[in-house]
Amino acid sequence: MASSFRKWRVISVLSIAASAATGVASCQSTEPRPLPTVSAQSDSSIDPMQFVDPELRAALAKFNKAVPPGGLDRLTVDMLPMARASAERRAQPLLPEPVPEERVVPGIQGSPDVHIYLLGPEICEVRPAILYIHGGGFILGSAKGSLVNAQKISLKHNCLVVSVEYRLAPDAPFPGSLNDNYAALKWLHDHADELGVDRARIAVMGESSGGGHAAMLAIAARDRGEIPIKEEILVYPMLDDPYRQRGDTAMDGTVCLDRKDQSPGVVVAVGRTRRFCVGARGGGSRRERRI
Repeated sequence: MASSFRKWRVISVLSIAASAATGVASCQSTEPRPLPTVSAQSDSSIDPMQFVDPELRAALAKFNKAVPPGGLDRLTVDMLPMARASAERRAQPLLPEPVPEERVVPGIQGSPDVHIYLLGPEICEVRPAILYIHGGGFILGSAKGSLVNAQKISLKHNCLVVSVEYRLAPDAPFPGSLNDNYAALKWLHDHADELGVDRARIAVMGESSGGGHAAMLAIAARDRGEIPIKEEILVYPMLDDPYRQRGDTAMDGTVCLDRKDQSPGVVVAVGRTRRFCVGARGGGSRRERRI
């Protein structure tokens, strides 16, 4: 493929965010819209949706309806099966093409085998590839439920997309998900010839918690020195602990998830310990904080 792999940097973050919820393909506006102002004091009479672009309000409203009462921070282990089933029911219908092909690849370091999905055009030339890691707060979501996103990426960029069905927390503690994603990346690299993939043009990509996983995977690949990664595409990634961030919190949580909901790891409190599966600091090692 003659076009440069680096052109993938222009992927629209807003487009992916909206399409993940409603299938909206584009969120471009013909002219800028002025945003209302708000004082430091939170005002219950203010409609927080006025701070959201009109083209994104429907998607955001749909997302907020899926959040458990009290926010994701109130989600317990017992509630996870119901939350996961609900997320799967909201999955978008698949596109006619490309047809997903499910495969099972060997796990690493004693981990179980990993299910992956291959999506891409017929092999007619050597092409780039994206290892795609779905989002879901590290505890929700699935590769199967996110296949339509992978289809759109493959169609738009004429590339092979490999979507990983990694194990979720807290069922699989760290480094379970990292092992799964690394196993998929290693398989993709080792089988590049038969897949028609250019080994020098393999990217890792993810949105939200998938972005955190992609960042952790890129660090692991760098440190282990086995697999070169051409690009790291992070879409609104969960990389750090919002509890440590400072700034105005007047409208925190009024439009969407608040800081405690966006913690970079498992948002289920087990006893009095909150266990995080990923962090940008320290190469993604697990951290614990007493709460």
